[in-house]
Amino acid sequence: MRTPISKEIELYANKFYSVENSIDKNYKFAFNNHSRINDYLDKDNKDLSILGISTDEGACGHYRLKLPLLYLDKLGIKVDLRLAPVNLKINLNLIANASHVIVSRLVDKELFDVIRKTCNYNNTALIYDIDDNLLEIEKDSPAFPYFDPDTLWGRQNIDNFKYCFDNSDAVIYSTEYLKESLPHSDPHVIYNGVDVDLDFRNWGFSEKFNWRDFAGNCKYDSYTICIGWSGSATHKNDLISISKVINSLLDENVVFALQCEKDLALDIIANHWKLPIDRFFLLPQADFVFYPWMLSLFDIGIAPLVNNNFNKCKSWIKLAEYNALCIPYVASNVEPYTKYNMLNKGGILCDNNDQWESALRYLINDKRNAHSLAYEGKVGVHNNLSTSIVNQGLLYTLRTISENKNSVTKAPSYNNIINLFKD
Repeated sequence: MRTPISKEIELYANKFYSVENSIDKNYKFAFNNHSRINDYLDKDNKDLSILGISTDEGACGHYRLKLPLLYLDKLGIKVDLRLAPVNLKINLNLIANASHVIVSRLVDKELFDVIRKTCNYNNTALIYDIDDNLLEIEKDSPAFPYFDPDTLWGRQNIDNFKYCFDNSDAVIYSTEYLKESLPHSDPHVIYNGVDVDLDFRNWGFSEKFNWRDFAGNCKYDSYTICIGWSGSATHKNDLISISKVINSLLDENVVFALQCEKDLALDIIANHWKLPIDRFFLLPQADFVFYPWMLSLFDIGIAPLVNNNFNKCKSWIKLAEYNALCIPYVASNVEPYTKYNMLNKGGILCDNNDQWESALRYLINDKRNAHSLAYEGKVGVHNNLSTSIVNQGLLYTLRTISENKNSVTKAPSYNNIINLFKD
């Protein structure tokens, strides 16, 4: 049952989620049917035709399918992208004409069987792409009911997921930790990259947007710092874990911003962080294309993660997004952020609440060093973590999966090969 929220806070929050204040109310980017951007076809790869089938058109659908496919398109490879139909009606010719079909997070056994049988008939490689460990969702997570083993519906979803996962020719994971947690006979890893190089979304703002234009009843001046977070309801416990830290910062000249669904924002603000009404504002969820614009409002980005198996399997994309916009981060010292911070130190990692408070106060009061950290992170994202760079091994991986399809001895993935040359 939802904890009661004061009428004053609820009315205050409502205006942030009204249609009139929707950033993308007049624009919706088409996720489907991006079959070609240009007419160039690479003659060396003319035998490749990649079809992506996604269950959502949010961050997962974009980072795991759309952006990598746009990268392949730039190489002159034929690509197509579709949302998974809810009525099993899918154009089988799309599958029949593809060399590879990549499905993301699919747990519909009937639809999967239609795809699998068509792939097998045409000797098309069927790949399962995954960026979350769906078998390790914490019981108090809002997503747990979908995979609750003690309910008929939850067991059915678990069984369907395992069926789709196990019967795919290969699996592409978003992290090494996830690969180790969900083993498959033909595993490969392609990390999430930020599309700063694709001209798909605007990451290069000449001037950052001013959060004060959205701040509602907040008290602020020209020196006030905005500390922000953006994400889904699955991170509720992560946000709760830093409640004491957030409340301890009320003696600083700061305001807090959350970009997430309304019920989560209200619960966190009123029942856990316990913020006065003049110290926070809310940002409604926006279309994926507008997301960098919304995120750019933050002066400091936070990324708390409770140390559990589900979170350890997640990707580092939140820190990379912050840094891409020259925003310094304060985050939990938990995998995957630990690995990200080794590759790209654009913020501060913390092991406990005292370190969290110290790190935030440091960035709040030392704006020069905060910007220096953020700029170092931004350069690192452009040089090392762009979509094109992290997907350099994707073409090799797809070729390897095709060769492995009917092979007893599996060839190693691209990342396993490059790891041989690392200390």
